Amino acid sequence: MTWNEASGTVSQTFDSWRETDAQNRAYLRLSAEWSNAAYDRTVFTSRADVPRCGDREDRCPSRR
Repeated sequence: MTWNEASGTVSQTFDSWRETDAQNRAYLRLSAEWSNAAYDRTVFTSRADVPRCGDREDRCPSRR
């Protein structure tokens, strides 16, 4: 068998590697998306709970 990646004919091992590589890349891409989304939810949720002096006077630590 000749090596002709453009036509898709290389070897069964190469095809298996290419499929595995694509799955690994998809996993890494999706993991990054999910991690970033979870981080953003956590950070923005926790920031919403932090008292800000401009919201209410009784919540401002410096004015208690």
